[in-house]
Amino acid sequence: KTSVERTAQLRQVSSAIPLWVSESKHGMTMPELIARTGWRESDLSKEIKPPLAQLADWIVAEAFVKGLIDRVRVSLAAFHKKSPLVAGLAKEDIRSREGVPAALFDAALASAKDVMAEGDLLRLTSHKVSLKQDEEDAVRNIEDLFRQGGLAVPALSEVLSKSGVDPSRARNLLQLLLKQGKLVRVGADLVYHADGIAQLRAALAGKAGQRFSVPEFKDWTGVSRKYAIPLLEFLDQQRVTRRDGDSRIVL
Repeated sequence: KTSVERTAQLRQVSSAIPLWVSESKHGMTMPELIARTGWRESDLSKEIKPPLAQLADWIVAEAFVKGLIDRVRVSLAAFHKKSPLVAGLAKEDIRSREGVPAALFDAALASAKDVMAEGDLLRLTSHKVSLKQDEEDAVRNIEDLFRQGGLAVPALSEVLSKSGVDPSRARNLLQLLLKQGKLVRVGADLVYHADGIAQLRAALAGKAGQRFSVPEFKDWTGVSRKYAIPLLEFLDQQRVTRRDGDSRIVL
């Protein structure tokens, strides 16, 4: 081919790239573009300019990114209005609904200054959990009941029923305390105050290297088997203890 023909071909491919990207559901990855064009990545990178953008390894239309972020904002605003006591909406719920690859989804949201990721949750930066007076009282009630229970905490259902607010709000307040680290979930229906768990860990720290049985643990803590077994399984998961046959070792 002559240089004129090669130049014309390059221009044709260059003009086609935005079309290919916009026609793809989530844009195209750089390897996909390399395979389709036969170009080197360094040459392709020069073509990534408005209306295209590169996010992680994906080449996408700027309009796609804007549309995605706008939909996330709408979803979060609706969720915050419906559930003001909940810190945020599960990121995976939104991502799976959008059907966007995880790496692309994270990269797109990173460009949105008004959307914040906290662990596995997403929230609008403007959203703050604001409690009403009866909810503040309920939070204190819930926390106090678990604190007073020590290592023989009351049933979760009992605490929620004594919170002073309806069950739905009480459960949201419980989740808030768990997220704040003031409460610790040890089992599906077993929650402890963080102070009680901290005191237990401190007591076991003085027994480092010691082998013990379940009955001995019950004697140390004064709790029944109902509490001892879930607590020990939790301590195993936290690498405070390690099970070794019928006994355990304090690490």
